[in-house]
Amino acid sequence: MKITNSMTNQMVLKEIGTRLQKYRLDMNMKQSELSKKSGVSVATIRRLESGEDVGLGKVVSVLLAMGLSSNLDCIIPEETVNPIDVSRLGHTRKRAVKKGKKEKNLTWGE
Repeated sequence: MKITNSMTNQMVLKEIGTRLQKYRLDMNMKQSELSKKSGVSVATIRRLESGEDVGLGKVVSVLLAMGLSSNLDCIIPEETVNPIDVSRLGHTRKRAVKKGKKEKNLTWGE
């Protein structure tokens, strides 16, 4: 199943768990082996594969142990420097700008 913006958190967690379980089985790896390799308990791996929220750090540990960590770049791609920001601001942006109300009825020369 493709993960989309219309899915709930629970649906996304379930799909991620299903995918991780398939990868683990394709690697012919038992949950206990993955537990030893990742430093995450077998119970946590079971919960992860069943779609429960186990925390990002544990997911990263499992991905590293399975050799899937390079896929993390797809989640949030590395930021590229916007040359327009650098030329206009003299630096890259560090924070968002507060969206304020635009003043109305302004005329030139006032």
